[in-house]
Amino acid sequence: MPVKAQTFDISKFYKPSEKQKKFHSSTAKYRLYGGAKGGGKTAALVWEAISTCLRIPKCNVLILRRTFPQLDAGALSYFIKFVPPELYGGRKNFNQSKYVCRFPNGSVLWFRPCQNEDDVYDYQGHEYVAILIDESTEFTYTMFDFLRKQLRYTYQQKDIYGNDIIKFMCLATNPGGVGHKWHKCLFVDHIPYDEMDAQAVAKFDKTQFEFIQSLPTDNPYLDQETLNNLQNANEADYQRYFLGSWDVFSGQYFQRWSKQISVIPAWIAEGLVQKQHWQPRWIGIDRGYGDHSCALWASHVDYCTPDGISKPVVLIYRELLRKEMGERDWAEEVAKHCVYETSMGPKRESIDAIYLSHDSFEKRSEHTVAEMINDGWAKWGLPPAVPADKDRVSGWRFLDELMAPRPLPDLLISDACVEVINAIPLAMRDEKVDGNVKLSRTKTEDVLDALRYTCKSRMEQIKTPRNVMKAEALSHCTNGNQALFTALMFEQQNRNKSLGIRLRRRRWPSSTF
Repeated sequence: MPVKAQTFDISKFYKPSEKQKKFHSSTAKYRLYGGAKGGGKTAALVWEAISTCLRIPKCNVLILRRTFPQLDAGALSYFIKFVPPELYGGRKNFNQSKYVCRFPNGSVLWFRPCQNEDDVYDYQGHEYVAILIDESTEFTYTMFDFLRKQLRYTYQQKDIYGNDIIKFMCLATNPGGVGHKWHKCLFVDHIPYDEMDAQAVAKFDKTQFEFIQSLPTDNPYLDQETLNNLQNANEADYQRYFLGSWDVFSGQYFQRWSKQISVIPAWIAEGLVQKQHWQPRWIGIDRGYGDHSCALWASHVDYCTPDGISKPVVLIYRELLRKEMGERDWAEEVAKHCVYETSMGPKRESIDAIYLSHDSFEKRSEHTVAEMINDGWAKWGLPPAVPADKDRVSGWRFLDELMAPRPLPDLLISDACVEVINAIPLAMRDEKVDGNVKLSRTKTEDVLDALRYTCKSRMEQIKTPRNVMKAEALSHCTNGNQALFTALMFEQQNRNKSLGIRLRRRRWPSSTF
């Protein structure tokens, strides 16, 4: 709704909140409103549709919901209750049986369901100056992509106030649902979605997508009982319905994941890995060609929080994603990422093991994918890849346990690993297989598989060498007496260790039963 549109005499019927005003004044081609319960989403959509019909003569405006009962209980019910007939020329202009409202200026407002994915083709060839979708995360990206191609208006270039006419789509929803990921990508993170083709990715313009978040506290008309219920909900519902978090939603697999406590700055992650050089470092890889190949670098580190909480953790400190890259080229790309810069110049890190997706070892031609990759690694001095653990259900459950805060999780991730951080909250539960993550055939799935291989295949921790512990303890001594006492303590520990008695393992006779 351009600024001049507020001169319509609708103020006595609709008093928008500050967030609703921001939504109506947006000039973005695609707008997302809401993100939490109780923010006035349906009201905002209906009044945006009304104002568009009033200011643009002879236009078509479409309000959609997945099913008719949902539409009837939502936008259509609101329209009947709160939009006075005088704004559209009287009751005679609203056909309640066909759910169509015709305005005196020739504009038409349509209320329509779109229950099945193929139902979007019912709108093929139609012309709409605006399409508004209520609870839009119930729609797939394919549906959204098709519908936005129906935005057309050829009658005139200016509205009745002389403003340029912008064809647009408005979406209103809460986090969660089948469309959660593409909403988060396009509107929240402002990045292309996995299912977009190369041409669409190349033309992606993040300035066309605007997210106006509205929380329950932004709605002055929300009753106190509803507000209290949202505030007192369980943690997951509180996060997604009251705070509008796009990292927590219904059906999410890793509900114990917390970006705030599990992600650490890249410079800290790299410092921990380089300082604790005795710890094993390994790589987990999900190999693909048409799909993405994803490699993740991991190590064990002893981590201490600013609050003084210290524990050994698994640290994912590097990631690499490529698509449509041959085996030998992929091997070389991974090897190049094993080189890091130091004050003394480039240095190749020591990789203890590489775990590769198990299907890479299947014999489908003269050489397996694993054999070709291992040939490429040979000249770089990397160890040959071995099959990763392929048990999906136990792997996902294991990852979920690693992410649980106790109060510090057993898995930390460098903030340089953007794809991993984005993929974790998007894992959805498989309703058909208990404990499994739902297959999606997207980049998210490739990244999650690589994370599962990395963490489940290799978990043993090496104790900090005694000489390193001694040097660390001596560095905290403030005088000579403390240093002498510390050195004697470590010497005594070594002496006690050397005097330890070794017991031979008893050999029991085999059972005769």
